[in-house]
Amino acid sequence: MRNSETSQTRFRAIEPKILYFGTPVALISSLNEDGETNLAPISSFWTLGWTTMLGLLDETKTADNLRRHPECVVNLPSPEMWEQVERLAPLTGKNPVPELKTKQFHFEKEKFQAAGLTPMGSELVKPARAKECPVHMEARVLAVHELRGERLEQLGGGGGNASPCGERSGDQRSIR
Repeated sequence: MRNSETSQTRFRAIEPKILYFGTPVALISSLNEDGETNLAPISSFWTLGWTTMLGLLDETKTADNLRRHPECVVNLPSPEMWEQVERLAPLTGKNPVPELKTKQFHFEKEKFQAAGLTPMGSELVKPARAKECPVHMEARVLAVHELRGERLEQLGGGGGNASPCGERSGDQRSIR
C-alpha cells in the first residue's frame, strides 16, 4: 500500500475487491424460462441518450434471461424504497445457486412478493414493471459485450448489455 501526502491531507492507495462509484440502484425485470418475471437489483448501469448499458456478471439469472429473451425493464426506485431494494439484495433467481454465490445469496422464485413490490404489465415488452417505482424504462437488448479482466474473472466473468430505452418519441419510457 502506498501513502502520499498533499498539503495537510493524507491519501492512500487501495485495491477494493470490487469498485463502485455511488451509482443509483435499478431493479431489472427480465423474463424467466416459465414466462414469469425475475426482479434483480443492479448498480452497474449508465444511460446516454436512448441507450442504457447494464453491467452484469455471467453467473446471474438476469444475464441468462437476457441472453434467452432480450427484453427487460429498468425500474428506478425512489430513495424511500431502500428497504424493498435491500430485501432483494441476498436473493437470486438461479436454482441451484451458483457456487460463487452460495455464501451471500439464496434462491427465491417470487422476488416481487419477497420485496413487497407489485408486478404491473409493461406496454412494449414482456417482463413486468415494478409498480411502486416512479420510473420504468422498457428496453430491448441490442448487443451483449463480453468483458474481461483478472478481477472480473474472479467474480465469474461479466458482460455489458446495450439496451435502447425508447424512441425519440419516448414511447418506451414510463415516468410516473
